[in-house]
Parts: sequence; structure tokens; C-alpha cells
Amino acid sequence: MRHERIVVVGAGPFGLALGRELRRQGFDPLILERGSAVASAWRSRHPQLQLNTHRVNSGLRGQPIPRTAGTWPALPEYVAYLDRIARQSRCRIEVNCTVQKLDRDAGTWLLKTGKGRIRADQVVLATGFDNTPVVPNWPGACGFSGSILHSRDMGDARRYRNKSVLVAGAGNSAVDCLNVLARAKTADLSVSVRAGSTTVPAELFGFPLQLTAPLLEHLPARLADAVLSGVERLAFGDLSKFGLNRCRAGAASRLKNEHVAPSVDRGFVAELKRGKIPVFPQIARFASDQVHFDDGRTLRPDFVIAATGYCSGLESIAGHLGVLDESGRPRCCGTAVRPGLRFALMPPPLGGSLRAISKKAPVIARSIARDLN
Repeated sequence: MRHERIVVVGAGPFGLALGRELRRQGFDPLILERGSAVASAWRSRHPQLQLNTHRVNSGLRGQPIPRTAGTWPALPEYVAYLDRIARQSRCRIEVNCTVQKLDRDAGTWLLKTGKGRIRADQVVLATGFDNTPVVPNWPGACGFSGSILHSRDMGDARRYRNKSVLVAGAGNSAVDCLNVLARAKTADLSVSVRAGSTTVPAELFGFPLQLTAPLLEHLPARLADAVLSGVERLAFGDLSKFGLNRCRAGAASRLKNEHVAPSVDRGFVAELKRGKIPVFPQIARFASDQVHFDDGRTLRPDFVIAATGYCSGLESIAGHLGVLDESGRPRCCGTAVRPGLRFALMPPPLGGSLRAISKKAPVIARSIARDLN
């Protein structure tokens, strides 16, 4: 059995940032990644993906994303950036290694992995706040003749050309899908909305609004709600006239309480206002080739894309340790929830999770260094 001083689980942005900071503190952490390469979760996303955070708010400390990536870096540029971080940090990264369970044993932590057991003095779980897709158990879904897939698995937009597509959800992931599909020459495109939406434009009068998000983090949630509501109305007018109601909770309050980030528009709203994307209520059930909605209407889509959120997926690894809340999320982030055990994942703040990672990783690294020294 190997014995490591520090094991970081997850080679995504947070795991790589933390590994780099620990190297700066003089340690040589082992990073375990279940995928075949670093940032495997990012690599699996659809190829049209762009970051919703501005380039200057998306890089790690001391290593900004190059200007050549543009204002809103596309997926290939961001993955290439993370590859460079991994190479330059010289961290030991073991891929295709899934952590199955974590236990406390003789004052250290014992990790059961698909490649054997590893003992560690310090463990950081950096597997991502949105790690495991969640698809509702809709009545009749098993007998649906079309395809139901999670938004994470949407894939190349060209597969939807001349197809009928329904997107279920109106959150950040849903609007991201709708932005892409609105340009994909589908036969028809619809959206099912359960609880309304909070949507802001990527840019207003040519200015990237995300640059102001870090300032909004310092405001009380209700005041930030009012600011974002005003921006939404200024940019789009009253979208309820087109069937898209605002969520009762404001954007900042919803992010704080439900961990649902505001949606970022890049073309979806224009198509909605042109009448090209009809809005339906919540899905009630599936039947053969049909989707039935709460208001009695039906559709016959070829694809249903469930933009219905994620969970942490931590229950099987650490659920027995008493360190997760009733929703399966860590009780605290960064600080040691048990001696030598930390979580490096958090709900996204208004300024974006990538900016938060850049600020939080050095703090966690220093805390681990204090423990080990």
C-alpha cells in the first residue's frame, strides 16, 4: 500500500490549482483523476461551449488565460490552458483512477480506488460541485421512443439538424443549450420551464457584464437581486409576454439558497422574442412518442435534453463519514471538516466559480501546510 502525505481527488480546475499551490509550499501531492486526462469533465462537454465568465475572471493566480482566447474562451482554448497548468505545475497526476470509498484508519485516511488502496495524511476532495448529472424520473420516460439525455451529454449541435428538440429547464445549463441550438437549424426548438428563469445578457451595450459580478458579491442578496432584475428588464424588456416568466427568487438569492447560477443569453432571447422557441410548462409525463405538459399540451420531439442540474456524487465516497448535509453536499469547503480531510468544491458565486478557485486554492494550500508542518 502506498503512503502519501497529500492526495487530491480530482484533476479539474480546482484540483490543478490546489496541486500547483501545494507545490509552491514545497509539497509533492498526488492528484487522482477518474478520467483519462486532466479536466475530463470539461472535455466531455459539447464542443460549442464557451465560458460564461470573462477571460480575466477565469484564469488561475499568476497565470492568466492568454488574450488570444478571446473575451469568452471557448472549450478547446480552456482545456488547452488547463493542460498547460498541469504540465507546468509538475504535479503527479494519476489518471483512470476512481476513488470508491474513503475511511479513517489509524490516524490517517485510507482511499479505496480502482487501482488499489492508498494511505494519506491529508486528503482533499476536489471532484466538483456539479459532479453527477441528475435526470428526473418522469412518468413514462422508459417507454419514450425519442431520446432523453442530460445537457452534459448534448454533444455536437450538428446531430440536431432537422430534428425536433425540447430543452427541459431554464437555468444556466438550459440557456447554454438553447443558445447553441438556436443556431443549429433544428426542425423546431422548444423549452419546458418549471420555476421561471433569471437571465442576463453576456454583454450590455458592448460591455461584458460578468466583469461587474465580483462587485455584486459584496452587496446584500436583495440589493444584488434588484440590480440584476433591472439589467434583465433593460436588456430584454418583459419576457413574460413571450411565455418566459421570471423566477420568484431573484438571481443572487437563488444562487445563494438554491445554488442555481443566473442564465447568460447569447442569442436564445432574440429567438424567443421572434416566436421561434415556444415555452411550455413543466413536463407531466411521457407516452410513446409524446411529451405531455402540465397544461395539457403535447409535443412529439425527437430529443429531450434534460438541463435539470447536478449533485455532488459524494455519498458513495464519504456519505458514511457524517461530513455531508442532507442534500449530499459538504458541510464546509476549504477548512478541515475532519482532521486531514477537506473539500475543495463550492457553489458558484456571482463572480464565477473559476475566479473563486483562484482565490481559494492558496488558502487551502496554506492550511494544509500548517497542518503538516
